[in-house]
Amino acid sequence: MNETCIFCQRQINYQINLGWLFSFSPLVEKWICQECYSLLSPLSKTQTCSGCGRKSAVRLCQDCQKWKAKRKKLLYNKALYVYQNDLMKSYFERYKFLGDYYLRKVFQREFEHFIYRNFPAKEWQYVPIPVSKQTFAVRKFNQVTGLVEHLPLKQYLSVKSETKEIQSHKNRFERLNTTQLFSCDAKLNLQLSKILLIDDIYTTGTTLYHAQKLMQQAGAQEIRSVTLAR
Repeated sequence: MNETCIFCQRQINYQINLGWLFSFSPLVEKWICQECYSLLSPLSKTQTCSGCGRKSAVRLCQDCQKWKAKRKKLLYNKALYVYQNDLMKSYFERYKFLGDYYLRKVFQREFEHFIYRNFPAKEWQYVPIPVSKQTFAVRKFNQVTGLVEHLPLKQYLSVKSETKEIQSHKNRFERLNTTQLFSCDAKLNLQLSKILLIDDIYTTGTTLYHAQKLMQQAGAQEIRSVTLAR
């Protein structure tokens, strides 16, 4: 059982009491202390854009209005946390870019339960966004599948072999103008299927909309997305 916060190394208080003892519920392991948890910005506590899940005072943000203008069917992305937060950015720096795979555990249980609750497995097929072969060779893991490793994932997508530059290294303009990143089996038949695309961070939405297009071409009936951060 983990006893110290993965961010600040404070002792984690599990608050074991009589109520828990007589509930016969398993003790849930924690990886972040209450003090650090309070520094995060949960999107459930603020008004968000219905199209992408970002913090927004309007129903559809400018980005989603632009996707609609391009005749894209909105993904109605759901996200748990604001990415533009010091602690969250520090987390992704260590997990995604420095390759600390152990950190997948910090949000894994919460993210998986969020997905199960909003998109039941009996109705939805879970499709993670893949990483390129060159990224995997360096990092040794896909940060997305690490966050949801206990879900029944469908590996329908792969990164095109001619894709050279890593998405996270591009600026906003370059990301928005990226050509199709992915490929899938031409014989893939998703008729009447409901597809949930899963990614770690929603930035411009380009990656997810590329994936959406292929799922549409395969005949998916409905396509939504979910990310840990927005």
